[in-house]
Formats: sequence, structure tokens, C-alpha cells
Amino acid sequence: MFSTTDKRSRVNSQRLHRYAEFVGIYLVFLSFWSFAGRTYAQIAGTGTIQGSVTDTSGALIPGAQIRIVEVTTNAERDTTTSNSGFYSVGHSLTGCIG
Repeated sequence: MFSTTDKRSRVNSQRLHRYAEFVGIYLVFLSFWSFAGRTYAQIAGTGTIQGSVTDTSGALIPGAQIRIVEVTTNAERDTTTSNSGFYSVGHSLTGCIG
């Protein structure tokens, strides 16, 4: 019926086919995984701007007024530093902040 060479050829062909399927599935998984972080980063309103206000000597300034401006629409967000001189604004404005 089949010679030993034909059987080896069929077995090698099946192995190659399984390997190609594995590589294909791996590449699909890798592409989804690599784009997952990038798409999440593009969701509007998920960022936070935080920092501190200091004077020229490096001392923190409590109660300082902070204004965040989205430069393409001129939308503004105001906040005040805490008693320790830090501020945090969640769900920041989308676009280019200045």
C-alpha cells in the first residue's frame, strides 16, 4: 500500500500543519494582547493629573490655586492644593492639556 517514505511524509506534513496552526493562534493572541493596552489608553476621561506646588526654597504650599486648561477647547478645571501642598484632579479633560 504505502511505503515508509509516504508515511513519513504524511506524518511530517501533519506535524507541520499543527505547528502552523499553533503559530497562527499565537500570533492572533499576541496581536490582541499588544493592542489591548493601547485601546484602553485612548478612553476619554480616565486620566488623573496630580502634583505639588512649591516655592523657590522647595517648601510645599498649602491652599495654592491650580487651574488646568485644555488648550484646544479652553475648557478649565480648578482645584486647590491640600494642607500638605499636593493636588490631584481625576477624570481629567480630554485633549491637549496646558
